[in-house]
Amino acid sequence: MSVTVMSFSGVYKEQEFYQSKRIDKRVEAEQVEETNCYCTEEAEEKIKKLIEPYPEKGIHFLDSGNYHYVTKFWMEKLTKPFALVLFDQHTDMQEAAFFGLLSCGSWVREALEQNELLKAVCVVGPPQKSIEEVFKSSKEEPWIDKVCFVSGEELEAHRQTAYDEFLKENSIPVYLSIDKDILREEDASVNWDQGKTSLEELLALVKSCFEKQTIAGVDICGENAKKEGNWEVSEVEKNNKTNLILLEKIGQWMKEQEVNR
Repeated sequence: MSVTVMSFSGVYKEQEFYQSKRIDKRVEAEQVEETNCYCTEEAEEKIKKLIEPYPEKGIHFLDSGNYHYVTKFWMEKLTKPFALVLFDQHTDMQEAAFFGLLSCGSWVREALEQNELLKAVCVVGPPQKSIEEVFKSSKEEPWIDKVCFVSGEELEAHRQTAYDEFLKENSIPVYLSIDKDILREEDASVNWDQGKTSLEELLALVKSCFEKQTIAGVDICGENAKKEGNWEVSEVEKNNKTNLILLEKIGQWMKEQEVNR
């Protein structure tokens, strides 16, 4: 199983979850300019060149949510039709701003518009208000029928019918993307507003996806990347623990899926 750790902010240097023999793929992207929240075309080319040697089928750690748009680049390495399951406190479907630059808030929308192999998307975790804004602003878009949502409010009430139906009806491989800002404060320290889902609840949702679908790849972001790099010990320990659990559990499920294929 391939595990790739992408460092943009330097935050992973403070963590230990990946410092073992099983992780031999480090992508040092701190030298790439114009990447924080927004990604220029020049930066996009450099990032794609950095990840070119590494397989899309594996686990990729992407740094903070500021760099969640890198999921779009990993998905572009897929060569067959696929679906995206996104666990996130935000929809990441805003209209592109600042001269059309790709951003951490617009990458899902742009992937739907540009990637012909992306056939369906299920976003789990955003507030109902944010979901309504997507449908209001995108009701005329041809891709809107490809998208389903499970709101944070539904998760809190343990109602995930749309997610279960998505997994039941979908018949193509799934790319999983996890932003730890879906998690409650006890389980993650992030640099965006965050949800109320526990790590145990998230793992149950992810495991269900593995049980019902073929997984094409997984990525994880949601570190607390501060500009000055001054991380509190408690924040580092919390995220390191959660990353280690996610790595171990998802790694186990990926190996089991490979064996059972």
